[in-house]
Amino acid sequence: MTTPFGDLAVLIIGRIIWGLTIAGFVGAGITLILKKKIWRIFDIIASAISLIGYFLFWDDLAPIPYYWVVGPIVAVVTLVALLTFRWPKDENLFSLKEENKI
Repeated sequence: MTTPFGDLAVLIIGRIIWGLTIAGFVGAGITLILKKKIWRIFDIIASAISLIGYFLFWDDLAPIPYYWVVGPIVAVVTLVALLTFRWPKDENLFSLKEENKI
């Protein structure tokens, strides 16, 4: 595939986008474990960057883009859940109360 930017530029841009996506999700996971409410922002940003990556590089995904449709669907569902429904609630995630299970 020929690109107006050149193969090296596309490679660098792709690595930056996917690197930021991975770093964002790892950051969300770490802050969630540390019970910091900023996890939601990391997750929203990582999901948005992921969608940008899929939009820009869809044609070059292998083996077949049909199999890769799960990624954008998960990103969209994540964004809708976090932005529209504010789910999961921070109170439920960070509750110090423990239920006694019998």
